[in-house]
Amino acid sequence: MTDLLQHVEMVKLAHDLGVEVAEVEFLSALTDEDLARLRGAVNHALFAPHEARFARMAGLGRHVPSALAARGAQHALGPLIAARVAAVTDPELAVRLVGHLSIGFLARMTPFINPARVADIVARLPEDVVIATGQRLVASKEYIPLGRFVAHVDLATSLKVVRAAPPRDLLQVAIFTDDREALDRIIAEVEDEVLAAVLTEAAAAGDIDDALTLLASLAVDSRLRVVRVAGALADDVRDALVASVARNEVWDALQPVLDHLEDEEVLHLLDVPALSDPDAFAGLERSAASSPGTDHLLEELRCRRGLS
Repeated sequence: MTDLLQHVEMVKLAHDLGVEVAEVEFLSALTDEDLARLRGAVNHALFAPHEARFARMAGLGRHVPSALAARGAQHALGPLIAARVAAVTDPELAVRLVGHLSIGFLARMTPFINPARVADIVARLPEDVVIATGQRLVASKEYIPLGRFVAHVDLATSLKVVRAAPPRDLLQVAIFTDDREALDRIIAEVEDEVLAAVLTEAAAAGDIDDALTLLASLAVDSRLRVVRVAGALADDVRDALVASVARNEVWDALQPVLDHLEDEEVLHLLDVPALSDPDAFAGLERSAASSPGTDHLLEELRCRRGLS
């Protein structure tokens, strides 16, 4: 699982640096936690040297009408500088300015914004503006900025953006969500049909490793719900998920969930062609060794998969 999560952090770091992922792969010796800390340091280093200048620019907005200041930001500063200025703008003034900016420009600004620095602004924005901006970001596949803002947007508002997102896009936003507790809260509120659509689409599109990355990063309760949804899906979807678990050798991420399922649920979930491979089955056995009382389930699966 570490390799999958590490890749996610490398993609985020490359995004922030404006480079291809290949250019940061020399950092592969770092853990995903190390990469996350490095990304925070990089973002600070990119912003801090110019913060005083941005603050002076923000102050100018107080001396001209909001509509004029917004027009200047949109046409003269551009999305990158406007985003940096927004981070040091008084929230009340910023909200007034946002009212004169187009949704398209707000969406272009968002990838350059550290949401923690504008949390007070986001909290005061009209819901329709936040939703429209979020939907524009989904349409332009700006998954990393969306993932950052999940923790700073009201849950009900986040759900309105999420429910309108195509399943494949929703999966990518979830993978790049920084705040896992916020993601767990969203998972708890999203309908089973949405989760089923995400898993089904991931299997069909060959993105099942992404779905596994998401699954393993969730709290056990959220993992349990997703796995139960997966257990009710078609054989090919369950097979793709189990094959991904075996291929990436992450049975330990699934085992705590299996321990909460009824025996028949476990058998139905795992009785798929992927476990006809002796090597894949051996990985399950090694993981199950830490869960007493599973011998009868393993024996039944061996029989079903012709491994006895």
